Amino acid sequence: MPRRGSETPESAKAVFRASSPVLGGRPTVMKYGDEGERFEVDVLTCHDAPNPGYCVHATVNLHLERNEMDGTNIPVELMAVAADADEFMANAISTAAFCVMKDGWLAAPGVVFPDAIGQYGPTTTPHIMWSEPSEWPELCTVAIEGFGDVHWLLAIPLNDQEVGFLHREGYDALEGRLADQRVAYFDLQRASVVDE
Repeated sequence: MPRRGSETPESAKAVFRASSPVLGGRPTVMKYGDEGERFEVDVLTCHDAPNPGYCVHATVNLHLERNEMDGTNIPVELMAVAADADEFMANAISTAAFCVMKDGWLAAPGVVFPDAIGQYGPTTTPHIMWSEPSEWPELCTVAIEGFGDVHWLLAIPLNDQEVGFLHREGYDALEGRLADQRVAYFDLQRASVVDE
């Protein structure tokens, strides 16, 4: 839920400056708070990006939280693309950020956050799998002055069958199938690429 909050850290301002020109559109930033109002995350929304009628939603201060893989902290920001009508995606991204902040969930390519979309709106693809932002390769790794490297992860919405395929066949196999079928990763009502 959007809210007003505390002062934005300098590194978050630097993340905004690094990402908003790349993502394009008309940028705005809102603070989102968790249900207990103990945690908050800043979400950048770039309206009419990457095309008119769509928005990119991306965190800008999640990099300040630990995101540990094999004992190494890998600072990340989470992003998703959705149609204007799917405005609840900003809530889905903020909730995913709270899973990292509050519960220590790992955000990395191939990791699934169950029901991250489904809890907010009608969709055939309720789950999020994180992937490198192939449409914006310059955001894979960005050196943020005074902080260090930050990595953006793109939300790829998946259905139950696709999550099952991911667990059986692996990340590369699912990425290949999604690419072969030219899946629009922002289409929350798409058909499955896995027949079961």
